Amino acid sequence: AQADPFPLPSGRASPTPTLTMRAAWSALGLLLVQAALAVPPGLDAKLEQVATATSAKFNCSVSIAYRDAGGRAAAAFGTIDFGSGRKASVEDRYPFGSITKFLTGASVMKLVAEGSLSLDDAIAPLVDPMLAKMADADPSQSFRSLADLFGEEEISQTTVRQLLGMRSGVPDFDTATPCMPFIPWCRSKDSLRQTIYAAPNESYSPARLMSLPWVAHHFKQCRQKLPIISAFCYSSTNFMLLGMILAAKAGATSWETFDQSTVLPEYLKDKITFAKSGSPRDYTTVHGYDRTSYNLPKGQQNHHDNWEVSGVFSGWTASD
Repeated sequence: AQADPFPLPSGRASPTPTLTMRAAWSALGLLLVQAALAVPPGLDAKLEQVATATSAKFNCSVSIAYRDAGGRAAAAFGTIDFGSGRKASVEDRYPFGSITKFLTGASVMKLVAEGSLSLDDAIAPLVDPMLAKMADADPSQSFRSLADLFGEEEISQTTVRQLLGMRSGVPDFDTATPCMPFIPWCRSKDSLRQTIYAAPNESYSPARLMSLPWVAHHFKQCRQKLPIISAFCYSSTNFMLLGMILAAKAGATSWETFDQSTVLPEYLKDKITFAKSGSPRDYTTVHGYDRTSYNLPKGQQNHHDNWEVSGVFSGWTASD
């Protein structure tokens, strides 16, 4: 026999009231759970305030949403196409750039958890077979291994852990280097941006990005710069190499045949598209505007519409 966990106030258990009390407590618990799962009242209005204020501050379109098991709240504000004047809606699709790194990193850690990969594995034996296959398929590719690109001695000690933690010496293909406000004579430069804007219809494969003159043969050990800060050398190239490892583990014959969507939960597979080629125009009606001052005289901005620039998606598992 089991003691009644919900006795009557007199302290005496009673068969019939006990069932009633249990039902009441169960119903109350269910209501509390449902209340906890429900989207907070007024959240849509709060999100709209955030979207409106952010859009006004940066002169851009903003879409923001919250989702949990109880539902979702969403808001959008601003102009997604200044040519037509079209306004943003919560159903618009946005390129999310480096957010791809979250998915790539999580996929690598899943392999580690499954035991098919170690964080301390050297990357060259994992990546080189894929690079060799790519070189066989594309004679214009000038390298067959990471040693060809960065030198045997330099790359041989680089591990999966270093790529994930941005602590490798692999150079970054993305050259955006902003100026700090306290250095008034600095000019913001970005060689990749300049190259992509000069040929907006060209796409950049991982092999082409790793062949860029500021990447190939420019391996530099990542060292601690300040005593209180650990060594940290941000490089999107790291996450392209992690993509090569994922592709190899999946049995893909090249970066192009690797299906990145396999890492997504089912409910997201029809909502997220990985853009291996083409420009934003091929995937969305949202125009992205470059309002930075890279490669321009101080005080000027680009105001460049990137909707038809194919290089926007350069980076594959780092930023597609």
